[in-house]
Amino acid sequence: MKYRTILINILIILGLMLIVSANVFIQQLSNLDEIWIYNFGRCILNGLLPYKDFSIIITPLFAYISAAFLRIFGNEMIVLRFAEIFQTAFILFMIYKILERIKVNQGISLLFAIGVYYIYSNVFCFDYNWAVLLFSLIILYMELKEETALRQNFKKDLFIGILAGITILLKQTSGIVLSAMIIFYKIIEIRSVKDFKQFFNIMLSRLLGVLLPILAFAIYLTECGIWTEFIDYAILGIKTFSNTVPYSKLLQTNDILAYAVPIFLLVIVIVSILTLIIKKSRDEEWSQKLRTLAFFDLTTAVVIYPISDRMHFAVASICTLLTVLYLVHVWLSYEFNIKSEKIKCGLKIFFNLCAAIGFVIYLIMSIKATVQYWKSTENQKYLNHFQYIETPQNLYDAINDIDSFIKSKEQEGKQVIILDSMAAAINIPIDLYYKNYDMFNLGNFGEKGEDGIIEDLKYIKNTLMLLKKDIYKNNWQNPSKIINFVRTEYTNVGEILAFEIYSK
Repeated sequence: MKYRTILINILIILGLMLIVSANVFIQQLSNLDEIWIYNFGRCILNGLLPYKDFSIIITPLFAYISAAFLRIFGNEMIVLRFAEIFQTAFILFMIYKILERIKVNQGISLLFAIGVYYIYSNVFCFDYNWAVLLFSLIILYMELKEETALRQNFKKDLFIGILAGITILLKQTSGIVLSAMIIFYKIIEIRSVKDFKQFFNIMLSRLLGVLLPILAFAIYLTECGIWTEFIDYAILGIKTFSNTVPYSKLLQTNDILAYAVPIFLLVIVIVSILTLIIKKSRDEEWSQKLRTLAFFDLTTAVVIYPISDRMHFAVASICTLLTVLYLVHVWLSYEFNIKSEKIKCGLKIFFNLCAAIGFVIYLIMSIKATVQYWKSTENQKYLNHFQYIETPQNLYDAINDIDSFIKSKEQEGKQVIILDSMAAAINIPIDLYYKNYDMFNLGNFGEKGEDGIIEDLKYIKNTLMLLKKDIYKNNWQNPSKIINFVRTEYTNVGEILAFEIYSK
């Protein structure tokens, strides 16, 4: 039975990877987050240090993971798309395993995991926010195993703490919230002095686990001599991130989940509180699991601040959707307490059959789409480092033309800096990198923010600046103060495609 379960799990993971691959490979070169994350890995691969040599405002573990993939499999962005397939498939697999652990029918669990991907397929990506979610789901899966909330298991608690500590190295804000939650949240389960002793031991074990990755990171910062730069960009520089995407903007998309999920979360919190108040229910296994799920719902939801776009919302909502399904499962179990083993067996077979049919159909469609994509790549032209990634012809021509312009100016002894969010996409094919300019967004310039960049520009010589023309829409994180300074203090000496050229 054990080997059969392992085989089924392996087949599900492989199937999910094939399902995910169809959507991943067909994406055109357009996602700026994908380009920036590849650029982080490329910089590390080229021997640059985070904060000191290239601009990054999160803790750098994800950038090093990206660099590891690039070093092993080649310095092409398509490599990170393969990594995305692994990451996304394991997120979906953990959704399936969590539902299975809380006794939801396996067929329903698999259909739910596939449904989540179907809903959010256009926002899944190889990204540190999704990586933090994956670690959160692994921890949640481990937490749901225990039937007794307050029972210390040093090895398990230490390992949970280490996993939470690693998320701090993936993204400091989300990781700190997750770590604080897994250290302290079991305090609500205390009912006696004995419970308090168990909680205290659990808390210390997990705190030790969290501190281990942090200690390793502190040693890394010390060895590289980049403590000052880390504090400047990843801590003090955050306050210069003045642009936000409010939740109200997401509601304007008329996405039904944008309305439903906050209501679900509120209901979950209320029901969880009631299970603590009502003695009859708080000691039941389902109520303990519900409270555990609720804490993870709240913890993963913090990712929507300050950017409430669909990608961040998807990351924030998945745990809540899991909890909603669990609540429905518990309600149906109590409402329709089926005692006939034949009926139970029949329902199990029915749902498993539906899941198998749906899974196989989705799988066949995905394999067909993937094969068609790879056939279509044979005669396409690709930019350097963007091999096998479809690039719209107008974008391909534009990047080539601007790169040719940059090379010609380099021969004249001049450098060209692009003051636009597309800078990385243009510079990557010709292996250029300019710190603070290849990720030209508010909040990415350290403590001095835009004023620091303006001060640097005052002393730059033999440099041309490319600014997007006013008729084109800028990225929402566009640092307008810098743009206005260049337009005022520099001279417009020409244009190239969508850009104006400025010089002192």
